[in-house]
Amino acid sequence: MVTELSGVTSCQCDQECACGNTADLVHGGTAICGCCLADCPDVHGSEGKTWRTGYQARLVPWRGGYELHVDGVGVTQCVERSEAEATVRDFLDSLDLEDAWTANVTVWGPPEQR
Repeated sequence: MVTELSGVTSCQCDQECACGNTADLVHGGTAICGCCLADCPDVHGSEGKTWRTGYQARLVPWRGGYELHVDGVGVTQCVERSEAEATVRDFLDSLDLEDAWTANVTVWGPPEQR
């Protein structure tokens, strides 16, 4: 689960982070910026982060609701932000992925998209 932070907090990424961003999310109890959560290869290299497991979905607003860009899987849509995780799980299930209902699903976006 990802939640918003209140106040200004430095990113507590477990890598030697070069981005220098302020954290705007909490993931697994760690204050982190969206860049690190998304695992930008220009920040962390092609090997990525060891703590990142499950599926990451990025919210992209459009006039009918949200597109959900699921890393390495594809794109689906939902109307309300509150439906995002369930929609991602339904999408994973429709693709017959065994961990659709048990994997960690993280839905994130800039503050104006949450």
